[in-house]
Amino acid sequence: MKKGEVCSWSFDREWLASCDEAERMLMYRSSYRTFQMMKNLMPVMEGAALFGKIFMGTGNFPIVLVSLIWAAQTGSYCYFCGRLGKRGLSR
Repeated sequence: MKKGEVCSWSFDREWLASCDEAERMLMYRSSYRTFQMMKNLMPVMEGAALFGKIFMGTGNFPIVLVSLIWAAQTGSYCYFCGRLGKRGLSR
């Protein structure tokens, strides 16, 4: 039975602690696969935004938006990899 109060601020931590190793590994692997997919999809989206600017006059906002999303996703991945690498994978 899973633990954790849904309205609690620490729900994610409590729920993850109640998962067994197989469920955690499934979440970790799917998270990494999602990162890999986004890493490949973001340049395509950037190219589509650039194409829209050049040929359809959509402006710079789509290019800036995709770039910010890409930077946030890559930055958060690098931050948490470094943080987990220093502390170990137990936490």
